[in-house]
Amino acid sequence: MSPYTYQKRIHDHYYLQLQDLFLKTRNIAVPNSYFEEIKSWSENDLLKKKSFFSSKSNNELVNWLRSQKTDVILISRGDPLWFGIGRILLENFSKDELSFYPSNTCIQLAFSKLKIPWQDTVNVSIHGRDSARLVAALKARPSSLAIITDSNNKSLEIIKKNLSELNLIDFYDFWLCEEIGFDNENIRKLNLKESLPSDISNLNIAVLTKTKENYSNNNLPLFGINDNVFKTFDGTELANGNHSMRKTSSNQDDASGLHILVVNYTNEVNPTDEEMSSQVKEYAPVFSNENFPGMIGKTMINSTDGNVYGGVYFFKSRSAIDDYLISELWTGFEGDNNTNVYKKDIYMVAPISTISNGVPVL
Repeated sequence: MSPYTYQKRIHDHYYLQLQDLFLKTRNIAVPNSYFEEIKSWSENDLLKKKSFFSSKSNNELVNWLRSQKTDVILISRGDPLWFGIGRILLENFSKDELSFYPSNTCIQLAFSKLKIPWQDTVNVSIHGRDSARLVAALKARPSSLAIITDSNNKSLEIIKKNLSELNLIDFYDFWLCEEIGFDNENIRKLNLKESLPSDISNLNIAVLTKTKENYSNNNLPLFGINDNVFKTFDGTELANGNHSMRKTSSNQDDASGLHILVVNYTNEVNPTDEEMSSQVKEYAPVFSNENFPGMIGKTMINSTDGNVYGGVYFFKSRSAIDDYLISELWTGFEGDNNTNVYKKDIYMVAPISTISNGVPVL
């Protein structure tokens, strides 16, 4: 038996089972959005014996279902357990009271029209939801994504914005699938570098597929923040109170004799973040080789737990540290009644290795 013959037999059996169920059941619940469409069936002599119920809300539907004494058919499009009414039913009725008979979903139909395998497709809904899951899915760069949208262009603008922010506009082909399964079915490939069309149907989904150039990509996920959000320097800018460029070296000679002074202290005044930022800008230029020979620089630190501050100083030699610790700046700081220096450690930097592969230099 060929796969096609087998699938056809399953389909025929399934169809006959549903037909029999429909003939035996009198009460039929229909979503309000297409009640008139279903009601038109009543022109058939068979359906004149049917009683149709239209609900405008989930609560109204659930209350009506609970009031019924016999079996009821609830018609919904696609698969009721895939972003459908099935979840609401399971929240209000036991599994023993329910039977589900899925039809083709809009995504299944869309991929069949696109002639693209979808076993690895990531499905995301932003229908009445934020785009957090969409962003997480895009960062993993799957081969294809199917996105359930709201009935307006806002969802499509959100998708476009997320793709742009992740630099993935050129990574995916964007397929807009409208009225899938209906007479007005329309599938078109959009260029997201241009404005979205104004004639988009409210009934749409979006499908993203990797472009041919990226389909063989090794699928490494996206981590971190895009490079373009960082401020970078060309290496010629020096310390100016706002930012600095500290040079580093992998030369073993530059590491020879290098020492570090680590200082921790508490401050009775407990300055605010704004005050600390102001002090850093004021005093940062002071910590230089010009003012203290042999000093490479200082990194100011403070504890995330609160009132603990300090600094990590880099010096060319131990003697340079000793000279700094008898300087007027240090003795004045250590003698301040508001300051309690409780840690003052000196370390020698280990030789450069594959682990320690660079040291700061003047």
